[in-house]
Amino acid sequence: MRSDVVTSPAGHSPAVARASVALVRFSLGEANFGLPALAVREVLQAVAISRLPSAPEAVEGVVNVRGDILPVLDLRRRFGFAAVPLHPDQHFIITRSDDRDVVLRVDAVHDLVEVADSDLSMPDDDLAGRARIAGLARLPDGVVVIVDLARFLSLDEAIALDTAMALLPR
Repeated sequence: MRSDVVTSPAGHSPAVARASVALVRFSLGEANFGLPALAVREVLQAVAISRLPSAPEAVEGVVNVRGDILPVLDLRRRFGFAAVPLHPDQHFIITRSDDRDVVLRVDAVHDLVEVADSDLSMPDDDLAGRARIAGLARLPDGVVVIVDLARFLSLDEAIALDTAMALLPR
């Protein structure tokens, strides 16, 4: 995970070349997670999630974001956390995974942090959810688990999601 040139979140001209990555830091319970800032489209207050029949277990449902129906990926289930009811204090992170926009329901979005390459590492193979983790970032206040959205859904799950989404009324 390396970014020699960091661009601004709005996609403007590249900033000064450096060996670091910008992460949007968020939490599930007491655990800190992050996503590359360039993959994050926006952060919204959580709203009701509608059930998506025939969706894989990794999909919590769908939400309407300004007329676009987007799948909500279930980070809690994928990383072995207990389910919690939807609460208005939670947030949605709208992000891009492969060729689709997806939503992540998180407890809170905290900040944007710049992490030097020297503070990035790969987790041990025995870490729960390892296949969905792009790396670990060491920060002064703790470790951030970097979610790998490109590997969040298996091929079978992605096909099942495509099929379920195609059945929605247009």
